[in-house]
Amino acid sequence: MEDSTIYQSPIVSGDLRALQHRETSVADPTLSPSLPSHSQRRYRIGFALPPKKQRSFLRPSLVSLSGNRGLDVLLIDPALPITAQGHFDCILHKLYGEPWTSNLLSFSSHYPSVPIIDLPDAVSRLQNRISMLSFASDLRLSSSFATVGVPRQIFVHEPTSYPAADLPFPLIAKPIAAADSAEAHDLTIVFRPHALLRLKPPFILQEFVNHGGVVFKLYVAGDHVRLVKRKSLPDVVSDDNSEKFADGWLQFSRLSNVTSVNSSDEAARLQSAEMPPMSFVMEIAREMKKSIGLNLFNIDLIKDERFSNHYLMIDINYFPGYEKLESYETMFTDFLLNIVSEDPVENHAGVCPGDEEKVQLSYLDMRSG
Repeated sequence: MEDSTIYQSPIVSGDLRALQHRETSVADPTLSPSLPSHSQRRYRIGFALPPKKQRSFLRPSLVSLSGNRGLDVLLIDPALPITAQGHFDCILHKLYGEPWTSNLLSFSSHYPSVPIIDLPDAVSRLQNRISMLSFASDLRLSSSFATVGVPRQIFVHEPTSYPAADLPFPLIAKPIAAADSAEAHDLTIVFRPHALLRLKPPFILQEFVNHGGVVFKLYVAGDHVRLVKRKSLPDVVSDDNSEKFADGWLQFSRLSNVTSVNSSDEAARLQSAEMPPMSFVMEIAREMKKSIGLNLFNIDLIKDERFSNHYLMIDINYFPGYEKLESYETMFTDFLLNIVSEDPVENHAGVCPGDEEKVQLSYLDMRSG
């Protein structure tokens, strides 16, 4: 969790210009001139983000395009009452803790018509890995292409509480907390029961499912969706459980160093991995949005290699790294305009070029089904 005390004063006009020119890179000129025009009214969009998220997400290209489309990007100081920081047409945030929640809810009580992206109660549902995937486990899709589910998992409050017969090894040990922190991403693969004694409870044990070393990342921003495929953990075969993992466990960061998969094989697998179809992806995004009550999230999907047409949701994140997507500025400003304007943005669907780790299908506007 970020400490709100490290924030400085809210951005004013001069500071915003400095933010726009903070980097030597400039906004892509292809992003702004020909985009749909909206009403002449300007909208004040308040962002309350940890400093690291500010730097990565609020890039000059996003601030510039937002300004060109009538959206003024403003930073909110979480240490001050939001009501004292001027008018906002929409607030987006990724902060946690009771002081911030109280501040946000106080503002909302004074200005109930201002959209809050997203409400703290809904955000909290993704902060705990015990409850996170419960929404996905109840998902019912009408698509005939494939089914979707979640890996089996159990909660371990002490190492001796793990019933060995419940889940087969190898297993993935994950911290309970899923919010932004180094500890939340400290994942371990466990090959033998005795290795559980090395782990500090409580934690989640989740079955490890071979998935071809490819993860599909589904980014959702309101009614706008993008799907990318990226490298994931390599598959684990039976002979990998012998001498290579004599200790019975291994941190995720080291797994690729001791498996037999080389970089050329990984690249070939990534390139050959087939994207799931648009209708399937859109239905997942639409139903998950309804289930968890959030506008900003992404889902990590893997294809279960034990079956021909079954996918598993392995993680869900709030307000993820949209900046990793090509032309994320257009996607996000489209989303913002749909939130604050009565004139919805038209679809811009297609295949974005790039290397294989970044190639993406743009599946936009879930309302079109």
